[in-house]
Amino acid sequence: KENAGTGQGSHGAGSIMKAVIQPDPYAAPVRRCRVTTQDSIPITAVHEQYNLIETYPGFFTRCYALRETNYQTETEDAQKSMFVKLRGILNSIGNNCEIAFTIHNRDINMEDFKDRVLLKERGDKLDWLRREWNKVVTDRIREGKNGIEKCKYVTLGLHTTDVRKAVAGFSKLSSEAKVIPIAERLEILHDIYRPERRGEFLTRTREADSSGILRERASVDFDNMRGMGLTVQDVIAPTSVRYFSRYMRIGKKYVRVMQVTNLPNALTDEFFVRLSDVNFNMVVTVNIRPVPAKEANAMVHRNIVLAQTAKSDEMKNLISAGLPEEMVNPDTEERVEKAKELRSDMMNDDEKLFKATYTLMFFADSEEELQEHTDTVFANCNAAVVGARIMVDRQEEGFNTTLPLLDVEIPFHKRRTLKSSSMTAVCMPFSYLELSDPDGINYSMHLISKNLILYNRLLTPNFNGFILGTPGSGKSLATKVEILNVFLGSNADCIVIDPEAEYLALAELIGGEIVGIEPGGKWHINPMEINLGYEWTGKDDTTETNPVLAKADFILKLMDVLVKEELSSVQETIIDESVHRLYAPFMDKDGHLMPIPKESMPTLTDLQAVLTERKEPEAYVLARALKLYTGDGSLNTFGFQSNVDTKNRFVVYNIKDIGDKLKPAAMLIILDSILTRLFENRRAGRNTWFWVDEIYLLFSDERSASFLNMLFKRARKYGGVPTGITQNVEDLLESDTARKMLSNCNFIQMLNQAPNDRLQLMQLLNLSESQADVITAAPRGQGLIYTGTNCVPFASSFPKTTKDGGVHPIYRVLTSNMKEIRQYEEEEKRREIAMRRAGKGHESEQREDAME
Repeated sequence: KENAGTGQGSHGAGSIMKAVIQPDPYAAPVRRCRVTTQDSIPITAVHEQYNLIETYPGFFTRCYALRETNYQTETEDAQKSMFVKLRGILNSIGNNCEIAFTIHNRDINMEDFKDRVLLKERGDKLDWLRREWNKVVTDRIREGKNGIEKCKYVTLGLHTTDVRKAVAGFSKLSSEAKVIPIAERLEILHDIYRPERRGEFLTRTREADSSGILRERASVDFDNMRGMGLTVQDVIAPTSVRYFSRYMRIGKKYVRVMQVTNLPNALTDEFFVRLSDVNFNMVVTVNIRPVPAKEANAMVHRNIVLAQTAKSDEMKNLISAGLPEEMVNPDTEERVEKAKELRSDMMNDDEKLFKATYTLMFFADSEEELQEHTDTVFANCNAAVVGARIMVDRQEEGFNTTLPLLDVEIPFHKRRTLKSSSMTAVCMPFSYLELSDPDGINYSMHLISKNLILYNRLLTPNFNGFILGTPGSGKSLATKVEILNVFLGSNADCIVIDPEAEYLALAELIGGEIVGIEPGGKWHINPMEINLGYEWTGKDDTTETNPVLAKADFILKLMDVLVKEELSSVQETIIDESVHRLYAPFMDKDGHLMPIPKESMPTLTDLQAVLTERKEPEAYVLARALKLYTGDGSLNTFGFQSNVDTKNRFVVYNIKDIGDKLKPAAMLIILDSILTRLFENRRAGRNTWFWVDEIYLLFSDERSASFLNMLFKRARKYGGVPTGITQNVEDLLESDTARKMLSNCNFIQMLNQAPNDRLQLMQLLNLSESQADVITAAPRGQGLIYTGTNCVPFASSFPKTTKDGGVHPIYRVLTSNMKEIRQYEEEEKRREIAMRRAGKGHESEQREDAME
């Protein structure tokens, strides 16, 4: 068959078809005279306005995309629930309906995939770092099965007289699966028929949704096709199809179709997925037709009669031979029992009978590769004690049967009969969830499939996250990897609250700003600093947009911490009036705040001076309490103008040496500084990612816990992406606020957990036993990523050395291993000494040359 070009009609098949009347009223017509490649495509008409394809006259089909679930790692109860639900769906299919489950392993364009995954160079001084990171990701791609995209569909078919009745019939068939638009459905068929031109069928455009996030939209211009006199078959048909006894040639591809036979009575619910778990282009389909109740009952009755007759005949032969009846063949006895058991199941357990065909086809570039794929399929079938055969001289029929079109061209009487429970096990399509979000960060590799995990936190309902793990589990490395990806792959700002000075090396590597918060230190942050977009949220969740009122409210909370006792109403009034007095020179005649030059910004030292001038005794108390934190006070870190680079894209607040006295106030001031950054970046259209290491420390103080909770609740509004990091999950969960924050996250990266922490996380996040096993005594870098509804197991590793044997420049700043850090520091010192010596030697040579 060669591609004949333009066909006939707007969406007609354009082929000569001869229907042969068969005993089955719903049998697909046997097509003859298939002269062109268009003729071989089993489509009679496309009803795009109804999302229906008429596979053959009077048979309308609709296709749904199956959303993957973690079936294989769910609890036994959850698996049973899903199994019962799928069994119920099968049992609900009417006699005029058919259903098919399809798993499609599609080749992806590896260059496009790499372009989507690898960091883009930006022409700055950090491009060398992006290249080093891309080498690591490229190695991960080679290790996994990233060249294959696994898609899963369910196709429903309805036998009726016209399209309107079909539409009415489908409206009664409720499904939680997503209907595949007709354009995308045709693309699926196009990519099967023309795998070498995958992704070229649809026109793709990117449009901003209501949230401003770019989404991809795919479409096909049916009107333009009609105007050109083209049919759907003309567009999706391959250049040529050649049929041989044991394989086909579609274009330049070799294709083989096989049929799964001899299904055992007890087949595990993993077989369907395991069969398709290969690293090549394959389509596996189970086509299912219900057996009408009357016919099913007659079939069961006939089987019982045949089994009992066989047993009776065998007993007569035994008696004639003078042998006892007990010597009846056990297989004969079992056949009778199974026939009776099936009748009992149909009467008492709502079991129904189905006719099923199980076919698969795969693609190769050569006959040798085709044979390799064949051996792989046979090996997978043998491992499951399942028979399989090549469909000799029936490759075309098998190919059409395997398409997600319900065009079953295998005689009805040659299909396998299964009851509901067995049928459900045979077609269970679910295995484990993969994450491959557009513009997603690479969180290493899936523990089972070895595919890249690409997760985009900005596509979720909220951006909040946590990273949890015991010491040595890889928690800090995971955090630094995320920071590095965000910083190198976007224009977002990154901020870290660092209580153990673990992120300083990373800051030095990428040119970040390190702010050391300590008593008497050289760095200063001005808590009175204000900008025109400053907002504050009160206890009633109302937002105050007047910057001065909002800042006054924050200073009240800060003074409450500094005074170390509950403020009286008089003291609160005095503070509020004093703050307004400081900002009064910068208000216009309408009472609006004007931009304030940084060098003119009020400070806590100015506030202390204003309080000192007041005559009230309450003001005197406040001024004396504030003196410690201003001017020449021992804890005056926050008493002066800010001298840190707040414009730097990466800021690390190093609070290792902060001390207990300064810590409560420092936490509030740092969080307020982050909030100010959020306001600024929102106006600039830039995201602000911030990480709080050992976050449980902030929950020891009610005020900092309340402020942090506010940041987490409102971060998305300002483009903020907050992440808490801790090894002390049990301490964290003692706070009701922390529990609520944790349960309201769409990103939780869990590494190895202590027994008590693991139990609490299981209850809070509803983890299954098998999921909890992943974070039980887990090796470094292994864990779970919780996405709000699902969990994905991952295994993270990072090369310590480059291919030439040197220490990897990125690993140097990722590791938290003290032994490795000391080793790298010593190596750096030796390198500097060698460079100095080399420099002195060069200077000596220059002096000698000058003397000569």
